[in-house]
Amino acid sequence: MSGPEVQTVAVLFGLVIAFTACAIGWTLALERRRRNRMSQAAVGLGLRPVADPQQWLRRTGLSQLPLFGLAELGAWVRVSNVFEGELGGTPVAVCDYTRATGTGSRRAEVHETAACLAVEAGRLPAFVLQPERPGVSRAGLARVLGVFGAATWLAPASYRQAIGALRTTLNDPGVRFDDDPAFAQRYRLLSPEPERANRAFGPAVRRVLRDAEDGALAMQSGGNWLVVFRPNRLISPERMRAFLDDAVGVERLLL
Repeated sequence: MSGPEVQTVAVLFGLVIAFTACAIGWTLALERRRRNRMSQAAVGLGLRPVADPQQWLRRTGLSQLPLFGLAELGAWVRVSNVFEGELGGTPVAVCDYTRATGTGSRRAEVHETAACLAVEAGRLPAFVLQPERPGVSRAGLARVLGVFGAATWLAPASYRQAIGALRTTLNDPGVRFDDDPAFAQRYRLLSPEPERANRAFGPAVRRVLRDAEDGALAMQSGGNWLVVFRPNRLISPERMRAFLDDAVGVERLLL
């Protein structure tokens, strides 16, 4: 390679490094700005920051819910900007959730803000409520299961449970709502207790979910937690109170 060619390669390489450094710096600056604004909003609501999100997930048992359990399938999951406390007498937590899958040009990220509400153990059936355009498609889950499901007998129990839950999601047509076709068209409700889940989603809560003006809600229930989020959407700090109020309002309508 001649001298001019070497210089050209060096210049191009330098430009790539500079562009990458700028992109990383810009991303870090945006994350820092959001963290500061989320902190201000949370303090205004009387919520306190959580220093170690991963330990918090394990301590609370939230890591057992499907939203966070996707980490068991090899997906990169990061929980950040976690704050907890009480809102109107209801123990609540709010966090940002990022999941990244794939590599290179196939890499994709999902960013969401989740409201986590503590409920009395056994009050609600375990369920997953998702809009009919979920953040993770059935085709995508099928590809994941094809790769990760081959040797589940060698995997830990939590991994096998996550695989089993997602297989159920693929095959389960969902709880039927023959008396509310508009709700059934917009949402799919999955539960190991379909009759109880059907009763939990009475007319009042279905109406609120069906007519939501700020975007469809997704929900997951398990143990003593109800998690509410808007698929593929971060909630702005200015909307944190309204988002938490919506989540608490829905929780109180569940029968």
